[in-house]
Amino acid sequence: MLAVALVGPAASAGAAPDDVDPVPGSTTLSLVDMGASTPLAFYGEQGTAELTFPVPRGLTPVALNAIVELPVNVRAGMITATQDGRTIARVALPADDEAPITVPLAGVSIVDNAATVTLRAYSVPNPGTCLDPTNPLRLINGAVDFAGEAAPPRTVADFLPTVLKKLTIAIPSDPTRAESDAAVRLAAAIVARYGRQPTAVAVVRLGTPSPPTAPFERRITIQQGPDTGLALQGPDLRISGPEPDLINQARLLSSDISELAISSKAVVGPLKTSPQLPGNVTTLSALGQPTVSAVALSPQVAVGLDQTR
Repeated sequence: MLAVALVGPAASAGAAPDDVDPVPGSTTLSLVDMGASTPLAFYGEQGTAELTFPVPRGLTPVALNAIVELPVNVRAGMITATQDGRTIARVALPADDEAPITVPLAGVSIVDNAATVTLRAYSVPNPGTCLDPTNPLRLINGAVDFAGEAAPPRTVADFLPTVLKKLTIAIPSDPTRAESDAAVRLAAAIVARYGRQPTAVAVVRLGTPSPPTAPFERRITIQQGPDTGLALQGPDLRISGPEPDLINQARLLSSDISELAISSKAVVGPLKTSPQLPGNVTTLSALGQPTVSAVALSPQVAVGLDQTR
């Protein structure tokens, strides 16, 4: 049986992630930081790659910037960006190898705090030549420019951003077993949650001086005590509770039911654990490449594998 109690005033309609209006400003996030597929490879005369990247609350995608690695014998070409059959941008390929390219993303739709666009590369070979099927056109060092300012968390549900560069977990200098277990389990759950994102996790002593939390960083305090639950304290989060309940409170943050915690404080009841058996089959989506395709005499696609995750 699972119970989540919300304490404090509920968030207003204006605090919902989809209702945050962007304000002037600019932010650039690399595809690596966002856990998106990189590099993007396009095989043959018409190569296709689907790019999915998270969109933090308060930000709006503006453009994709990258460096183009041209295959041998390419005379000219174009890259298009489409979404749901709608053309968002058409950009000519640069004439020189390893030159920068900017693909506008204005007007892209955002669903569940993420944007997905289909990129197609059309390559025209030099007269009398063919493209090498093993030498794709590649976009490397990709990054997305955003307009607006990242919105700070207002509820427990939106404490974890869609892009997390660093998480700092503070525990007492002489932690109890419950505090240590909660910190270790929370760190492992956060790394698993963000998958391909290179999220750094640091564990520090409670009371250690630290600079103000950056927009894509979070700080969590774990401390055993009589006050049970998760509570926002400014931009940071405090997880507390007696020894039997402390781990369950920490597990709320990384579980699916965290979306129910739409106030500044939440308390969770007992959580039941279902065994997760490892498998030997996965999907392209789980690998960060929802769709890959190529049109050529000998079509090939690239599937990236990160064995550290």
